[in-house]
Amino acid sequence: MTELEVRCAECRGGLVCADEWSAWYTRADEIEAAYKDHHGCLEGVEASEEWQNQLDERPTCDEEIDCVVCGGTGIILTDTGRMVLSWARKLLEHSAA
Repeated sequence: MTELEVRCAECRGGLVCADEWSAWYTRADEIEAAYKDHHGCLEGVEASEEWQNQLDERPTCDEEIDCVVCGGTGIILTDTGRMVLSWARKLLEHSAA
């Protein structure tokens, strides 16, 4: 049987990380890498001034938002699925008239 829908490859169950949080996590990773390069381990990074400043700069928006590709459903229609949906809509419009 032909698949009508597939899992969206752009998200996790319809959610993606908000851009602000993605940038925050990237900067947090940079801080950790620099700390590890300097100290040889991550022990104590949470007490560092740079890490504390990073915590203070956490975004205030939701960490995850609806995926724009699938509209937050986590699935997208295949070409066949779109054709079936189009056919069904036309059929319903015709029978409602």
